[in-house]
Amino acid sequence: MSPTTHFDQLQLADRWGLSTATLERWRTNGTGPKYIRLPGKVIYRLCDIEAYENECLVSSTAEFYKSRRNMIADNLKYPTEQNHRQA
Repeated sequence: MSPTTHFDQLQLADRWGLSTATLERWRTNGTGPKYIRLPGKVIYRLCDIEAYENECLVSSTAEFYKSRRNMIADNLKYPTEQNHRQA
């Protein structure tokens, strides 16, 4: 049996213990791993899943929150306290 190199939404949700709705929301918001949109189907490549997992790798809670704030500021999805003061 060959190793799985592509995952559908349900398989990825199962791998990470998430709902498929979460993955759908991430795609809408432009977060989460890269994906391939085919007619009537979304698939994720294993290399993109692993790359996203590596991006999410942290060694402490403080590091997680710092990277989260930076990610949000970089994407300009939500104003950070610093950006709010500058406005």
